[in-house]
Amino acid sequence: MSLIQVHSAVSGSCLLEVQMGDRDLFASDFVDELKERISSKTGMSCFRQLLLVDDRVIDESFSWEGLGRPNIVKVAFRSFVDNFCNELLEAAFQGNGQHVKVLLRRCQDPNSVDSNGETALWKACAAGHLEVVHIMHEAEADLDLPRHDGCSPLCAASWRGHLEVLQFLLHRQADPNLADVAGRTPLFVAADQGRLTFVSSLLTAQALVDPKDQCQRTPLMIASERGHLAVVCSLLEALAEPDCEDLRGRTPLFNAAELGHRTVVSMLLHRNADAQKADEQGRTPLFVAADGGHLEVVRSVPRSECWCD
Repeated sequence: MSLIQVHSAVSGSCLLEVQMGDRDLFASDFVDELKERISSKTGMSCFRQLLLVDDRVIDESFSWEGLGRPNIVKVAFRSFVDNFCNELLEAAFQGNGQHVKVLLRRCQDPNSVDSNGETALWKACAAGHLEVVHIMHEAEADLDLPRHDGCSPLCAASWRGHLEVLQFLLHRQADPNLADVAGRTPLFVAADQGRLTFVSSLLTAQALVDPKDQCQRTPLMIASERGHLAVVCSLLEALAEPDCEDLRGRTPLFNAAELGHRTVVSMLLHRNADAQKADEQGRTPLFVAADGGHLEVVRSVPRSECWCD
């Protein structure tokens, strides 16, 4: 066990004292461990730390023993640069975690963007490269920085179907309610794709259950339209509004009936969806079901519903 003092390389003042056991002191990742301790205390990313012993810069290859068992280590915090932006973005897109680390250690700004507004984190989320997502988070990348169309990293993970990435972001407090320019949130996208586990994870993370896109459609409406029964059930359990209307006056029941999704229609009726609500043209769910030739949908409605035009 040894006490290591970490001093500012600028002022010389002691920033913190780190108690390290023999296992950490003699481990091959001694420098990494020390940086982690400094990061947890100061909030400064490991990638921005420059460590010095006897005014000599040390990197991750040094051991405590090899450094002469120092009791004082100096640290300087470096500013971001933007010299390797394209290289970082490409490495993140390709999932090359080792090269991403190399560039971040050169203090490349983790929040640099390409012409579409996509950051390295965004690209890693969209491609499903969980290791790179971890690295970018360690480098203080903004988890909520969207590209120019408003699509957030979380929304990209939801759209592309990368569950582990989505859950990692949610666990790190990424905002589940950020919408793109069309008003689509990660929950809306997951409902559209029929991804039940994504929907459950987002709802657990306090995603709003009834956000509306620019057409005033909700996740329940789009899930009903697509015929995703399990997602419909999950949203209704989360108290989604069964009678919400879009700009054309259409409800989840209307959408399901029009496209012949009998099981979804039955579930919505079981949850007391209003079978009499008509769209802006005065058409009821029964009318569009009959008009589309969906006889199973028509027959599934009890006579007591008086489900008529």
